[in-house]
Amino acid sequence: MTSICVDKAFKEPVRFIKKLEDISVIVGQPLKLVCTYTGSQRVHVTWKKDDKLIWASYQYNVLTTDSTCSLEVLYSDRPAAAGKYSCEISNEAGSDVCHAHVTLGKGTSTNLPTAFYSSANLPNNYLHFLKPVRFIKKLEDTSVIVGQPLKLVCTYTGSQRVHVTWKKDDKLIWASYQYNVLTTDSTCSLEVLYSDRPAAAGKYSCEISNEAGSDVCHAHVTLGKGTSSNLPTAFYSSAHLPNNYLNFLRWCMITLMSLLTENISNKPVRFIKKLEDTSVIVGQPLKLVCTYTGSQRVHVTWKKDDKLIWASYQYNILTTDSTCSLEVLYSDRPAAAGKYSCEISNEAGRDVCHARVTLGKGTSTNLPTAFHSSVNLPNNYPNFLRWCKITLISLLTENNSNSLFNTGNMKQSLL
Repeated sequence: MTSICVDKAFKEPVRFIKKLEDISVIVGQPLKLVCTYTGSQRVHVTWKKDDKLIWASYQYNVLTTDSTCSLEVLYSDRPAAAGKYSCEISNEAGSDVCHAHVTLGKGTSTNLPTAFYSSANLPNNYLHFLKPVRFIKKLEDTSVIVGQPLKLVCTYTGSQRVHVTWKKDDKLIWASYQYNVLTTDSTCSLEVLYSDRPAAAGKYSCEISNEAGSDVCHAHVTLGKGTSSNLPTAFYSSAHLPNNYLNFLRWCMITLMSLLTENISNKPVRFIKKLEDTSVIVGQPLKLVCTYTGSQRVHVTWKKDDKLIWASYQYNILTTDSTCSLEVLYSDRPAAAGKYSCEISNEAGRDVCHARVTLGKGTSTNLPTAFHSSVNLPNNYPNFLRWCKITLISLLTENNSNSLFNTGNMKQSLL
C-alpha cells in the first residue's frame, strides 16, 4: 500500500506545452497536426475528428513519442478533411485536451513556405500544371494455390498527392490483420494475409486519384489446389528459356517438395503453452503470450470479451512461427480487464485458448519468470533482491523531478 502512495505522489500530470492551432491549407496539400506535451509516463493519447474517435488507418498516420503527438491526414485532397480535430492526453495523475479547426481552400495556403511569398505572380491556373494519375501497369487476373503468398501490384504515374483506395468485391478494405498495404510514389501493392482461406478469392480493385483526375483497375483472383499459373518473374525477363533452365528446374523442385510436404505431413495447429489468467497493477505493462506448433500457414485471431481485436492504437500484435503475443496499450484503464482469447487455425485444424485479466491497486501476482524456475525460493533470493533494486531505481529515476527524497544518494546506496 505504501508503494502505491509514493508512486502516485511522484506522478506529474500531463499537460500540453504547444497546443494544436487552427490552420487553413490548399486542397490536396499535406496536412499534419502536431502538439507537444510534458508529464509522467505512461501517457495515453486519443485523437478525434468532429468529436468522433479516429486512429491509424488508410486515412490517418498517427505518431506518438515521449513528448509529441502528431496526426497526418492522408485525404486532404477531399473536402471531408476539413473540420474540428482534437487531441486528448492522459496519465494516472491527470489529463489535458486541445483542438484545432482545419479549413480547406482553393486559394493560397497560409502555411506555405516563405519562398512562395517572394513572387507576386502565382499562376491562377495552377491545375494545368498537374498531371492526372493513370495506371502504367494495371492489376491482372491471377490464380494461386491455396495458402501460397498472394500479392497484387500495380504501377502508376501522375502528379502527387495521390490518394489510393483498395476494394474487395466492391467493399472498402485497408491495412489490418488481413491485409498489408504499401504505397510509394509510383506503385501500389496489396498483400492478402489469409490466402489459406477460400474467402481470399474474388474481385480486387485499386483506385487512384489526385486533383487532376482518377483511374481504376481490377483483378479477379481464383484459388486452386493445383499448380499456380504464375511462374517466377525471372522467366519473363529473357526470351531465351535455356539460359534460365537451371533456375526453372530448381523452382520446379522447390514447388514439388513444398506440395509433397504440405500434403503428406500437414499437422494441425495446437497450443503448447496456453494463455493463463493474470492479475496486474493498473498502469503496469500487460502482455499475453502463448506458443504453438503445427504446419504453416497459420492464421491467428485475437478477441476480447468475444469481440474481434487487431493491431491498433490500443494493441500491439506479434506473430512468429511458434508464438502469438498481444500487448495491451491501455492497461492504465479499467477497460483493459476482461476475457482475452487467441484462436489459431490452418488447413488441418484449429485450437483456441483464453485468459481472464483482472486489474488491481495492490501488488501484481506476476513475479519475474525466474522465480518459477525453482521450487526452492532461497536459491533465487539474490535475483529477487536485484529485481527489487532495479524496479525501485526505475521508479525513482522516472519521477526524479518531483522526488521528495535525495534520489542520487538512494540509488548509490542501493547499488
